Amino acid sequence: MKEAENYHVLPIDDRTIERTNPALAGRPDLLGDRTSLTLYEGMQGMLENTIMNVKNRFATIIAELEIPEGGGVGKGGKATLYMNGKPVAEGRVEKTQPNIFSADETADVGLDNQTPVAEGIGVGAETRFTGKIKEVTLEVKPVK
Repeated sequence: MKEAENYHVLPIDDRTIERTNPALAGRPDLLGDRTSLTLYEGMQGMLENTIMNVKNRFATIIAELEIPEGGGVGKGGKATLYMNGKPVAEGRVEKTQPNIFSADETADVGLDNQTPVAEGIGVGAETRFTGKIKEVTLEVKPVK
């Protein structure tokens, strides 16, 4: 304890995750008792402890936006599902991935062994496609 006092490491706190949340750690929050915070375009790099603490609380986010019309990178598009060469469903995909999917995601056929779209998909033999996949052809059109 003498050395801890000499090197100014008191009080000793063995909590880990709890220390990152001011409300759980019992220390003042930078924004105090605020219940509302207005943010504006261009604000960036706000660290977790410099914005209102929303952890373990009900929160509402209301955004006033102006969304431009027209296409572009990542702006979505029409998707059509074909079965036996005939369209069976179509709809609009509002957003598409403009750049990289993930640094560790993989493409799989008949299963999803990395980041599944639903819990339990791709985990274990029981979640794999049970039919026969003869081949999968991926075609793209030139970027306009």
